[in-house]
Amino acid sequence: MRFHGFDLNLLVALDSLLKTRSVSETARVLNVTQPAISIALRKLRDQFQDEILVSNGNVMIPTALAEGIAEEVAKTLVTLRGMIEKTSAFDPATAERSFVIQASDFVIETVMADALRHLEEEAPGIRVKVLPPVQESWLPLEQGEVDLSILPKQLLGPDHPTQFLMREKMVLIGCRDNSLLNRPLSEPDLDSASFVAAFFRGSVKARSGFGGLMSARRVTESTIVVANFASIPTLLLGTDRLSIVPQSLARRFCNHFPLQIKPVPGDTIHIEEHVQYHRTRQNDAGLQWLISKFLEQAAANAL
Repeated sequence: MRFHGFDLNLLVALDSLLKTRSVSETARVLNVTQPAISIALRKLRDQFQDEILVSNGNVMIPTALAEGIAEEVAKTLVTLRGMIEKTSAFDPATAERSFVIQASDFVIETVMADALRHLEEEAPGIRVKVLPPVQESWLPLEQGEVDLSILPKQLLGPDHPTQFLMREKMVLIGCRDNSLLNRPLSEPDLDSASFVAAFFRGSVKARSGFGGLMSARRVTESTIVVANFASIPTLLLGTDRLSIVPQSLARRFCNHFPLQIKPVPGDTIHIEEHVQYHRTRQNDAGLQWLISKFLEQAAANAL
């Protein structure tokens, strides 16, 4: 179908090419052959009278024109998808849909795993892909790369609807024979302690393993930074290192590792997780149904 002389079928290929900067990766993502994407790229070059992507060694670099239209192309597809899903009926028992969610392993462990386990019988055709948080954590939702983001509110964008999911106290954990935890601990003790920190790639404010405490103390050279909470326990064993994690995760860790839990000295700190979806998806019955299942599970956990 053409719109003002433009083949609208090329929009999806253009969006993927600008994101992956690769013909082969775009073919894989769209589940078509590489020759088909090569033909699409040639048509796009003819349409725009521009190279769109230029080879530079083993990588492809977008032209100035391509960089200038990339955001609008992504937004257009998000809007179109929202319009289509808005008018589609949704029956969990028969629906065949895939959802992509941006969330940390904390959310997977405490909410998503149980919720998705219950959905196996209720909605056997629903598929979910979970991606870890990225540096500009609001961008995947804005560009339509994910359907949902479940993150601390400060990591979400300001332009899309959000719903509170859960709030949890942060606690200290360390090895059972950690000398720091086997005596009264003060705030100054934390300033000289070695830490293991869960760190969402790239963003300083995303060091959620430290909650609000991280902004009040210097990250020392002895801090070990990992990409997720699950990596923390083994790095604490046999050392005097500490970590600050959500209380429910700490309890789970202690069930499997010789660790102990202590309160964080000073003011109690919490982590709050919120669900966010694109503003064009407010009437997407399937997406709203999935959100409701996560909210129900979080509420059940809080009882």
